[in-house]
Amino acid sequence: MDEELSGPRLPRDHPLAGCEAKIWRAHEHFERLKKEIRDLGSGEFHPATFRTEQKPHAKDTFQTVVETVNEPPLEISTIIGDVVHNLRSTLDHLVFELSFLGLGGRVPRKRTAFPGSLTRENWHRPEVQTLMLHGVMQKHRAMLYRAQPCYRRKDNPSAATLRRRGRHPAADLQHLWNEDKHRIIQLVAVAPYEIAPRIVFHDCTRRGDPTIHLENLGQRLDVGAEILTVPVEVTGPNPKVDVQIEILCQVCLGNGLPVRYALAQIAGWVETVIQSFEPVFETPQARRLWGLPRGSWVESRPLTSRRKSTSGWRLVEGHAAPPTG
Repeated sequence: MDEELSGPRLPRDHPLAGCEAKIWRAHEHFERLKKEIRDLGSGEFHPATFRTEQKPHAKDTFQTVVETVNEPPLEISTIIGDVVHNLRSTLDHLVFELSFLGLGGRVPRKRTAFPGSLTRENWHRPEVQTLMLHGVMQKHRAMLYRAQPCYRRKDNPSAATLRRRGRHPAADLQHLWNEDKHRIIQLVAVAPYEIAPRIVFHDCTRRGDPTIHLENLGQRLDVGAEILTVPVEVTGPNPKVDVQIEILCQVCLGNGLPVRYALAQIAGWVETVIQSFEPVFETPQARRLWGLPRGSWVESRPLTSRRKSTSGWRLVEGHAAPPTG
């Protein structure tokens, strides 16, 4: 998603035109997210403050720890949700179109949706096979299965194999979407990727090399985390170490996963899935269904005009205004 896109290219009546438009909208939100993160880095936002003190139970040793952590604004979290919802609904729209195709142009009466199965057991559940994939042809179900987080050529891996596997964008998307929709917005944090200390010694000298705790890199900053350890040799009555920490951070999710990286990976995967299904809708049988009504709420349930709004509000030049008199 970091690459410059040229905009939607499918004709308006193409079954996947809405999916493509959703991906494009996610891209627009992603550009806004990148701007917010850039502004965060160039403004007065300071990710953390630090304090230097004698390390407990360690003679002639000082440590620098995180004293306070400043969290990025909630607006960044809401933009992440906008990106996630557009990408996830893209997949639901795809399944609806596959169902519409499989039913020969009849609108499915059941709630179709992209399963996002994290396990094989979930994929084979009746809720998935009967409800979510209602009307979808078997050959298209096989394609959808290959897009599931649970899919592997070897479906019974060893524990060691599971540990070696990298993150799957489909699984990340499913978790982010479920939590943002039903539970909480995804609070973001800051994770350092570069730590540069400047050290001044008073009544002491360096004893060996200071230790920068690199295990903090790529992890969210937490209060109390030890950033630097400085062993000293005392040379005067009031040994002291002044430390200035210059730290470069990136915005991450609570588990340390970089936001821009994660969303770009997810978006690239969703776009690949949608493109893989384009030939499905190019057959003569599928092309006959282009442009047919899909039976949406606004198509099938027209509203009747009323003289008085039930809400008591009226429209004044396109804007809602309270009733007068």
